[in-house]
Amino acid sequence: MSLRQFRGGSTPIGAVALDISHSETDFDRRDKESGQSYRISYSKRIDPTNTNLTLAAYRYSTENFYKLRDALLAKDLDNRGITSAYAGKQRSEFQITLNQGLPNDWGNVYATGSWSDYWNNVEATKEYQVGYSNNYRGVNYGLSAIKRVVENDVTGRKDDDTEYLLTLSLPLSIKGSPANFNSFTTQDSTTVGVNGVVGDRFNYGASLATEYGENPSLSTNAQYRTNFATLGGSYGISDHYEQAALSARGNIVAHSDGVLFGPDQGQTMVLVYAPEATGAKVNNTPGLTINESGYAVVPYVTPYRLNDITLNPEGMSLDVELEGTSQRIAPYAGSISKVDFITKSGKAIYIRSLNSKGETLPFAAEIFDSKGEYVGMVAQGSLAYLRTKTLADTVTVKWGEEQSEQCNIQYDATTQASDDDKNMIMLEGVCHEL
Repeated sequence: MSLRQFRGGSTPIGAVALDISHSETDFDRRDKESGQSYRISYSKRIDPTNTNLTLAAYRYSTENFYKLRDALLAKDLDNRGITSAYAGKQRSEFQITLNQGLPNDWGNVYATGSWSDYWNNVEATKEYQVGYSNNYRGVNYGLSAIKRVVENDVTGRKDDDTEYLLTLSLPLSIKGSPANFNSFTTQDSTTVGVNGVVGDRFNYGASLATEYGENPSLSTNAQYRTNFATLGGSYGISDHYEQAALSARGNIVAHSDGVLFGPDQGQTMVLVYAPEATGAKVNNTPGLTINESGYAVVPYVTPYRLNDITLNPEGMSLDVELEGTSQRIAPYAGSISKVDFITKSGKAIYIRSLNSKGETLPFAAEIFDSKGEYVGMVAQGSLAYLRTKTLADTVTVKWGEEQSEQCNIQYDATTQASDDDKNMIMLEGVCHEL
């Protein structure tokens, strides 16, 4: 179990943040251990020179603080009867990062450095990296050098290694779907690969790697997102191994109208309800659409911030109309909030209409059906627009409460509605005074 507190603030000389974490780790063969970790960081952007500078210092105040990885490793060693006292839990680390944008589209240079030491371990690790990146006509490329030094504080022995890395990425199009070709080359190995997406539900990747021109290995992966779950698979093969994996993940949300399955699990989620808007796209999550019950669950939203939940009517029935396509919500952390969208269902009927004197109808006049329910309004050019399930009726056009400010239109769209290829029904009619 871990708890974290974060405090941050902006000052005239940059942003400063303090992070305090507490962990408690239960072991099967020894007593529970607890500890704390403290981190202080500083960052500054220098606008005149387009420079980003970030400093971060990490310190583990006690050797009984475990990150998740450290805890799992220690438990595994304990279960195998091996002491975990020398597992190498990190005691302190200092990092520095510098990014410098160059003028006139000359690219970007960066430098990073980190220094780490460990509890119950006489070795300290230092790592430095410098690099340059840029793009030309959609092709991204970069060159970097990484130096790692491991130093023994007792013997003074130093082991170091330097690696040079060349990266290349260029956009492709496979049958109209975007893809990227990537290449990574060092003095020891080469990796080439391709990854891409098809629509907004399917993505894939494949890579081929060699070491010193030998020991080739092939890795492939694919993932498909449905409204109910995210399905994935991978396969890898080389001279020394062959492995395959299948995965499925998602969420289950129980609500007042039933149970809803979603493709991903987040800490703070939003339940979207848009009745009869089946097929409408939820823009907040790729590939997510409103289901047949009118629901969808957005798995990732930001707590305590205004989030815009938006729908795209593309894909839903033409006999359904959204009164609004966007809603705002600021949810609590860990909550599942509900957002309702108002919809109107029925045929879209347009009636070119004049009054009995041949005059146009007032713009924006409201239209009510024979039951007194609002069904539409008068648009420009005396065009009456209705959204209704009633295919034959007499509607009332109102631009005031006086009888002289109202008239009736009788229509019958039964014949036109039988043609499934018609998205809109166009009629003509006269609006008779009451």
